[in-house]
Amino acid sequence: MSQNYKHLLQKLKKLHWLFLLIAFIYTLVGQMYIFVLMDKQDEYAYYLNLAGRQRMLSQQIQSYALQSSFQTLAQADLQALSEVQTAFDAALNILIQPNSFNLFDRHYAPIVEKLYFDSRSGISALVHRYFSLLEKVKNAESKVDFLQLKQVHSELLTNLELAVSLIEQ
Repeated sequence: MSQNYKHLLQKLKKLHWLFLLIAFIYTLVGQMYIFVLMDKQDEYAYYLNLAGRQRMLSQQIQSYALQSSFQTLAQADLQALSEVQTAFDAALNILIQPNSFNLFDRHYAPIVEKLYFDSRSGISALVHRYFSLLEKVKNAESKVDFLQLKQVHSELLTNLELAVSLIEQ
């Protein structure tokens, strides 16, 4: 065999191994990228489920409040109402953490921040007003304005729906 042929064969072997190495690295980077995307998708799903759970919990709270308009709540119902309120509040505390706001890009972040923290109509302010009214529901001697309770719940539910929609987007 000629010297040129051996030299060409060595170059081809090196190019072959280089190609295999590049293909391996490309595949590895692609798999890592897919893993990161799937992890991000899981994070979105977690917050989406949490926001959706808040809607369900608010409706459960409202059903106890409505029930109390017809009859005084039994001790078991009052305990269940407190547990649902605690679960709702725990979900809210997770959703207002900075790491949950980091999921939103720069266009949605101010909208979400206003949605949760506006002093009049933000979710946090509405929850505070709603829970204050619910304390009257729990206290049988207090007079509850059920129309106001329903109005605050309606505003809260609307904002919770909007929060879910923003997370979906």
